[in-house]
Formats: sequence, C-alpha cells, structure tokens
Amino acid sequence: MSQNNMQSRLLRRFRSTATGTLLTLVSAFSNASITSTVLNEQAGFQAVTWVNNTVLVSGTHGSAYLSSNNGKQFRKVDLPAGTEALQFRDNQWFSDGSIVLMSAGEGEQSRLYHSVSQGKDWQLVKQGEHEHVFFDCMTFDRDGNGWLYGDSDSQGLYIQHSENGGKDWSRQVMPIAAQESEGGFASSGTCIAAAAGVLAAGTGNSAQPGLLIKNNGEGWQRIATLFEGGEAAGIFSIQINNNLLYAFGGSLKHQLPATAFTYDMGKAEWQALPTLPLTGAVYGSALYYPGQNNGVPDVLISNPQGVFLLHHGSKQWSKLSESNIWSLACKSGVGCIGVGKGGVVEQYSHTSMSGNF
Repeated sequence: MSQNNMQSRLLRRFRSTATGTLLTLVSAFSNASITSTVLNEQAGFQAVTWVNNTVLVSGTHGSAYLSSNNGKQFRKVDLPAGTEALQFRDNQWFSDGSIVLMSAGEGEQSRLYHSVSQGKDWQLVKQGEHEHVFFDCMTFDRDGNGWLYGDSDSQGLYIQHSENGGKDWSRQVMPIAAQESEGGFASSGTCIAAAAGVLAAGTGNSAQPGLLIKNNGEGWQRIATLFEGGEAAGIFSIQINNNLLYAFGGSLKHQLPATAFTYDMGKAEWQALPTLPLTGAVYGSALYYPGQNNGVPDVLISNPQGVFLLHHGSKQWSKLSESNIWSLACKSGVGCIGVGKGGVVEQYSHTSMSGNF
C-alpha cells in the first residue's frame, strides 16, 4: 500500500494505551464462558499461533509470550536487544521448537527473527530491503515451506518464499501485475494462508481487491472478488478448508457492516456469509472444527468491537466477547484463543462455543 498514505496505515500504526493489572476473569456473553488473562497491559497483541499444545502470542512493544499447556500459563520470551519498539504482528511455532517472528513497519522496521531454541537465541534472517518495504503477514505449510506477504513496491507484488522453515528467504517473481498501492493488511497475521496444497493471499487498498491463489503447484492467478475497493479497504483475513476459501474484510473508512465471503475453488463461485455484526472491517478470523459435523468448521471473526461465532448451518452470528480482539487461533475439539489490545488473551472453550447457539 501507499507509503505516503497515513490512513491506509491505520492498522499498522496501532499502539496499545490500555492500563491495568495482571488478572484472570470470567465473563458471559450469549451463554458463553470466557477465561481472560492480561499478560502485558502495555502491549497490543496482534498475532497468535496454536500448534499441538503450544500457544505463541506476539504484538507491540516487542512482546512475545509462550505457553506449553494450551494457554493455561505463559512465559515471556526474551527477544534480541533493540526490538523493544517493534510490532510483532505475526508469528509461527514449529513442533521442533523453532520460532519465526515477523515485525511490521516501514523499511528496516519490517523484520523476520528465527530461533531454533524455543526463543532462547535469535537470528535476524530478513529485513526490509528499502524504505518502501512493509511486511504484512506470513504462513507456513506442514513441510516448513513459508511465504511472506508484503505491500507491493516498484518490483510489483511482494511475496517471499522459504523452503527451510523460515531460515532463508527469496523473493518470488510474480506473473501478476500489482495495482497502484496494492498490498495486504497487517491486522492479525492472517492475510495469507496455506493449507492442503493451496496458497492464498488477499489484497486491498486498490481499486479492485483481489484474491491471489497458487493451487497445488500451478501458477499464480488473480481471482476477482466482491469486496469493496479503495483506500484502506479490501481483504484483511483468509482461511482455507479443502476447496473452500473464506475471505474476510471491509473498509476502515466507514462504519457499514464488515464483509465476508466464501469462494469455492472447484466451482469458481463466491457466496456471501450471513450479514456480519461487526462494522468497518474484520481484523482476525479462524476456523474451528468441533469434530461432530464431518469436518465442516464453525467460523470466528474479530475486530475491536468483539468476537463473533457462526456455527455451521446457522444464519446468525453469536457474540462470544466484547473485548478488543485482533487475532484468533483454534485447536480442533478443544476451543479457540483470541488476543488483543491491553495484552489480553481470551480462551473460548469447546463447551462454551458448542452451547452458543
């Protein structure tokens, strides 16, 4: 996106100003019990990854926290000196104890740090090549292949690829031209996704937001979308379930309902999800597999207005939380975790979400 446009950077310049103390509490919205813990009242958490029993949370003020027991307890991760002002807007944990942290910012503020020791030691493996580089999000598949997505620059669409779990990166030559100011949104670490051989990224801040897809080894293609175009508008978050892709977004320029669609890659068809209860834009999303409906997931969305859940087959969203939540992650059959402003970590259990109809 345009480096000179302050409004289009709104999500990227978030700073937490919340105050408070470390606490745990239980709230109730629509019969859903929520456990909420404040880890760092000065931080705004913007990314969460949940792999096996490990939860990794990161955000502003150079913050990162790690849990090895599904989010019951967290420890602060020691990060390299000089990272205290960075915004770690995406992260990835690997089952071998490796970690990749992505900071978002203009030029050298965009960085990738890699650790092979559960965060005890770090190596800076990637940094913005010039002042117009801006990292937005990243994703990895089960084989350790990674993709880093950033705002377009003079060379076009910006996607970097790693074949070794984030240790080394090389820029991809994209066969698709970038629209003026086109890029992603660094709101939750979910503007690019990889699953089952499919890689998809959502674009925005351009005249016509697009869906960039690379399907099972085929070349990149741009799919036209139904999302509103323009400044600070487009696709903010992507999820993939087999042949069905979920795209969430909207616009930061108005308070109309946010938007969400599914895209059937086999049929090449778009379908709108039920009208969203959030206005502006969806920041974060996640798919939850309760294990009782043949692999069809429930859908979670969030932004500063709260967290909402859509059960498979339902036509109405249910409120889970009124907290300012930016990013979500789920573990099949267990529940979901949301993180956000004021260093909050919320847990939505399987039982609480199953009863939220």
